[in-house]
Amino acid sequence: MTHAVGKRASDLIRLEARRPPSKPSVSGSPEPSRPCGPSQSGPSIPYQPALDGLRAVAVLAVLLYHGGATWMRGGFLGVDLFFVLSGYLITTLLLVEWGRSGDIGLRGFWIRRARRLLPALALVLVGIAVYAFAVAQRSQLEQIRDDGLATIGYVANWRFILSDQSYFEQFAAPSPFRHMWSLAIEEQFYLLWPFLVLGLLRWRAQLRLATRVFVGGAVVSSLLMAVLYQPGRDPSRVYYGTDTRAQALLIGASLAAILLRLRTSRTSSREHKPRSAPWVRAGLVGAVVLLGMLIATKDTAEWMYRGGYLLAAVACALVIAAAVQPGRSFVRAALSPEPLRYVGKISYGLYLWHWPIYLTLTEDRTGLDGTPLLLTRILLSVGFAAVSYHLVESPIRHGQWPFPARRALVVIPATAAVLAALFFVVPVVRGTSDEVAVASGPTTTIPDTPTVVPARVLVVGDSVAKTLGDGFERGGNAAGVEIFNRGQLACGLAQHAVLEHGGVFKPTEATCDEWPTAWEGYVAEATPVVSVVAFDVFVVQDLEVEGEGLPFATVKSDRYLMGQLTRGVDILRAQGGKVVLLTAPYNQRPVVVGQPSKFDEDDRSRINHWNNLLVDFVKDRADVGVTLVDLNAYLSPDGEYTNTVDGVELRYDGVHFNPDAAELIFQWLLPQLPA
Repeated sequence: MTHAVGKRASDLIRLEARRPPSKPSVSGSPEPSRPCGPSQSGPSIPYQPALDGLRAVAVLAVLLYHGGATWMRGGFLGVDLFFVLSGYLITTLLLVEWGRSGDIGLRGFWIRRARRLLPALALVLVGIAVYAFAVAQRSQLEQIRDDGLATIGYVANWRFILSDQSYFEQFAAPSPFRHMWSLAIEEQFYLLWPFLVLGLLRWRAQLRLATRVFVGGAVVSSLLMAVLYQPGRDPSRVYYGTDTRAQALLIGASLAAILLRLRTSRTSSREHKPRSAPWVRAGLVGAVVLLGMLIATKDTAEWMYRGGYLLAAVACALVIAAAVQPGRSFVRAALSPEPLRYVGKISYGLYLWHWPIYLTLTEDRTGLDGTPLLLTRILLSVGFAAVSYHLVESPIRHGQWPFPARRALVVIPATAAVLAALFFVVPVVRGTSDEVAVASGPTTTIPDTPTVVPARVLVVGDSVAKTLGDGFERGGNAAGVEIFNRGQLACGLAQHAVLEHGGVFKPTEATCDEWPTAWEGYVAEATPVVSVVAFDVFVVQDLEVEGEGLPFATVKSDRYLMGQLTRGVDILRAQGGKVVLLTAPYNQRPVVVGQPSKFDEDDRSRINHWNNLLVDFVKDRADVGVTLVDLNAYLSPDGEYTNTVDGVELRYDGVHFNPDAAELIFQWLLPQLPA
């Protein structure tokens, strides 16, 4: 599928025909630019060792970020570095091919992309299928299936958007495919970008115009992100969106056009000595900016969505520009050590493997925490990636596989079909095995469903209430109870206050400050027969309200919290519904590298103090429809934190409930709810 073209403009560069061919890395999902064999026909650009080093920096930043290293808070920007690299390398290839031959061989381009990306992805998909069968919660299986199919179709990012899967959600078991959103954007770029570049060049083949179009597209993408971003709301739509994340790819494309144009200018003016020094200095500035953002930038920071991602992309582009300049420089030297380059070579597989490995190697399963757990995860990820690279990816990429290019057009779709079938089968097989296990397991302590149940139940509180509500919705469907799950993430009872969390004081979120108004709306919407109130970590913290410190468990703190709770109960009782307060469960968060080894909110004495306040609170209100249910009587009968009940894992992070566990709790709680 090669398109012949008309007259080529004089300013498109013709690279030296004598240069030894070397296949460039063209994937932001990393690929070393190693020389390729004759079977890898197509345009080439010189191998740049420093770019492998950049890939290593990018993937290690992501691994540390996903591992919870707070000193790498901006590690998510490693993905943006991949995007800029992709935009730069792919666009360079396309422009060079046009400049040399007047053709852009789309068929060959896509075959090379498939040979580069699909083998490793196929292995990881099989690995995730094993994870789904052996490790994942039963309630996740349908989601995993759908996420897997979207990954195979390279639309995972839009699947996450349309199914409201938050990238920033910390209170639900994450999908093993969550990291595939970036690969989907890469593949969408590989599919569409050659068409767009070809159309532009056929219309007017000028690098100056191409540069303006690419830069303009990046600015439009950044502006679209700023317009769609809603302060105080989950930013996943703009984080996942191809339209809003294209800015990084387009900045990379702009860099490709700029550097080729400068080289063309030198060639036409017979000035053969490149002017590297300005680019190296600019690259050092970009490196400082990028490093600062990697260390200090929070993924939900508002300024990031209003130009911050564009700034990060420009910083990445400057570092890339410095890295590809000829001659010696600090940037090239810093990015070219062999260990770093090796990590860069395997970084595509490393990125694919790390997330399901992280989900599998939990504290509960390994007995490790903190730095030992993080290192174990990283080392195992490197091992899987290395095996994939040397035994599968590299041989296939260099033509050492049993299928020639023509047969690849049949083999690739067939492989995708087999993998898709695999993700249809796993939920069925796993569901059957789970049913057998339950039938043969110990007798549950859950009482029978009562004959009379409340028609409508409203669930309010913090993130623990939200995760309880997720399971309540499932249990409610079976019991004929309509559940309105309105728990608010990171919201306690305090308003316009400062909360202590892990030794750091942070102001309450704007959405949390308006909880009384929100509760009034929930009551009007649901007209609940019963409202269930559940709070945990966000009511046992030290507070500062209107400049006055309120350490937890002091008289002033107790008075403030009970006053706020009274206000909330009055709102819930306004239409005559009953109120059930749940005691706060005990917590035990795993130690994560870079985070406090112990949170004050996990102190049992704090939980006990709050629960005692609830006992006293209800004593004076039992006759007005307010009751208390001791959740710890079911979860922790011995007064100690536990993470299993009747063989069901309760919490994946030591605080928030898994859907299966929350459904079990609902079955236990339902007979205790007033009808």
